[in-house]
Amino acid sequence: MKRVLAAIAVACSTGVLGCAAFAPRPAHVTAEHLDPLQAFTVLKESPRTYKVRVGSLRRYRVSAPFVGQEPVQVYHLRAELGELWDQATSEALYGNPHRSAQMLEAIVNAEPACAECRHEYARVLINLANREKLTKERAHELRYRALDEMTIAGVLDRECPSGEGAFYPPTSAGRTDIPLLPRTRQAGELFAAGNDAFNSGEFTQARSLYGLVVQREPTFGRGYVGLGDVFAELGAYQEAAEYFTRALSVDSTDFLAWRSLSECAFASGNAELAKEAAVRAVVNNYHDIESWRLLGSIGNASGFSVRRRRISKRVEVNEIARGSVEIVLDSLAAPSSRAAWFAYAAVRSVWRYEGRFDARFPRSRDYFPTYDEEMEALAGLISVWRATLVDSATAGVQPDAELEALSRIAEEGYLTEYVLFEELCADNPDVVRSFSPALLLRIREYISRYVISGLSV
Repeated sequence: MKRVLAAIAVACSTGVLGCAAFAPRPAHVTAEHLDPLQAFTVLKESPRTYKVRVGSLRRYRVSAPFVGQEPVQVYHLRAELGELWDQATSEALYGNPHRSAQMLEAIVNAEPACAECRHEYARVLINLANREKLTKERAHELRYRALDEMTIAGVLDRECPSGEGAFYPPTSAGRTDIPLLPRTRQAGELFAAGNDAFNSGEFTQARSLYGLVVQREPTFGRGYVGLGDVFAELGAYQEAAEYFTRALSVDSTDFLAWRSLSECAFASGNAELAKEAAVRAVVNNYHDIESWRLLGSIGNASGFSVRRRRISKRVEVNEIARGSVEIVLDSLAAPSSRAAWFAYAAVRSVWRYEGRFDARFPRSRDYFPTYDEEMEALAGLISVWRATLVDSATAGVQPDAELEALSRIAEEGYLTEYVLFEELCADNPDVVRSFSPALLLRIREYISRYVISGLSV
């Protein structure tokens, strides 16, 4: 490991890899395990040029605020538009894409420079085109409009995902997306009418309409969520909880049913059930702001705090002119951690540029690592960080709280759950629908051990 640290020190001082003695190159890049020393060897012998420097990193926005951490506010909508945005996203969530699209179009017209607004508008248009019974011409018109909006959003903000692939989340293990609308048009009209009645405070009428929906389609989970919401508004929390539970019996990964069950339990004084249901909600939708806020409110009342554990990445790997690759180490990071982050970047570079993917994936700027890649890169990060601490035990190395926390997570056997929840689910929330029930329980354990802290007995 000392040779690894020496190689990193030389690369950081010269700006170019290849100025230190390395072990022989592995027989093939697709070995079962890739450690930092192997990664350095591959990069050193690569026909590409790898440059290294210390500098400022691009600051990626936080897509959802977390309890205990202020979100990065990228867009500041006027108060009235902010309220309209909340209504539009709520309408989309509760199965009214037509109304949501109308509201978002009004926001885009009022704030044409808001890339995130255009991105959300495009997403709703695609949902309309894919889920509604439209003529082929009208569906194509909506898709083309969505792609236009997505293109403009990408020009306004390069961090916005772009391209048609952004609209089609992966599904696996026989699971499908949670249906937001009933299958039949008649049930869909009843559901929309029920939503209108609920939003207008006509809870008796809403209950009757939602009841007709689930009679026609007993496997439509959001119909039971609607019934539960009605009973919760009327203060009948036990009946509400029964309907939320029925929704979960249809699809146990429906975050909205878990969140609604948590709100119901919290309102009725069942703090333990409220906490458990809120945890399940964030497991099944990492980016649902309301679930995180609810979990934080339950924590404030029950004596525990909630903080996410995703560590800040202190390095960037960028493809620059003529196929060269630049590794940028964060100038704000502690110097003692740069070797570890360089090891992380080296493993990521091998995966991205040196054959792990066999050129199957585009090397776009919005590139996200796979599970295997992130696991190997974080394992290299942790091993070099530990070696740095051992090698510099008498030199007074500046501590790094995030790396120390990650090392403890790995030592206690929860690195897999960390990567799946804090990395993969953060980058693509829909990936959770491919997780097995046993894995979801492990992620719940991870949250209980590391995200929730200070729990009173």
